[in-house]
Parts: sequence; structure tokens; C-alpha cells
Amino acid sequence: KPAQLESIGGGAMPDYGQSVMDLRIHSALCVPVHVGEENDTFLYLDARGREGGVKPDATGFCVALARFCGLAMSNLVRHELEKRQAEMVAQLGAAREAQQMIMPPERGTVGGLRYALRSHPGMFVAGDLFDLVELEPGRVGVFLGDVTGEGIGAGMLMASGQAHLHALLLQHGDPALAVNEV
Repeated sequence: KPAQLESIGGGAMPDYGQSVMDLRIHSALCVPVHVGEENDTFLYLDARGREGGVKPDATGFCVALARFCGLAMSNLVRHELEKRQAEMVAQLGAAREAQQMIMPPERGTVGGLRYALRSHPGMFVAGDLFDLVELEPGRVGVFLGDVTGEGIGAGMLMASGQAHLHALLLQHGDPALAVNEV
């Protein structure tokens, strides 16, 4: 609701405080500007010195102006949120592409073992882990994991774990040692 301040009967200035008196403010309106449910700021207007008092329709006009300001500010906030969302979607898309790059091809042969893989990742970052590594002639390490439904952080951790495990298996060829290091 707006707050209105007026001197009484055009006589002596009420004691509103030194700054109001020094400025010779005799009438003022202060209207909250809402962005969503919050008071984001206030619209403040005053009359000083020889200016006339507050007109009867001034309060309604200021309330309408404050609503207009609130709508404009809400629109700016919405645009900023849309921009952030688009950036996040782009980053999540890049993370999904990175995860897909570390997955083996859908079909192939590793160390004489033929395989077929079908992965249906979620909207963005998947929680799937699947890989095959030839440990030595005649031995193939296969690992499989899933953290579906546990969020983006778990999916990224799974991708990191897959890449780390793959590298260690290539380096050591010892599954127990590689798993313990991961």
C-alpha cells in the first residue's frame, strides 16, 4: 500500500527529520514496486518548497506507475532466467556429448569378444557406464554401471570413473589394482 505524507493545514512544517526539513519537503508518496511476491524497490515522489500539494489522483497514478515498473522489472528478470537456462542447456548438451564420446561404439569386437551395446541416455547427462578393455591376448575386461536418477553430479562422476578405470586397465592390465585405484 502507498504511504502518503502531507503537512497539515499548510502551516508549520512537521518535524519529519532534519533532511526532510532541509529539503522543504511538505508532501511525499512512497509506493512499493513488486517483482513477483517481493517488494523489490520503492517509487518515491515528493513536493518541495512552493510546489503544490498532492493532487487527489496522484496516489492512484503512482500505484499504477509502480505496477508498470514491477511488470517491466519482472520481464527483465524473466529474460535473465531464460538466458541462464539456455546457457545451462548448452552446457548440459556438451556434457552429454562428452559422455557419448567415451562410450564404446554400439557394436564391435575387443580381444576376440563381439559385443552389442544399446544405451538410452536421459535428457542430458546419463548415468550409464559401459566399457571393454583388452587386458592381454585372450582376456577382456568388461565393466558396467548405472546411476540413473541420481542427478547430474552422479552422471559426471560415473563418466569420470569410466575414463579413469579405462586408463588404469590399459596401463596395468590388472582389474583388482585398477578398481582399487579408482
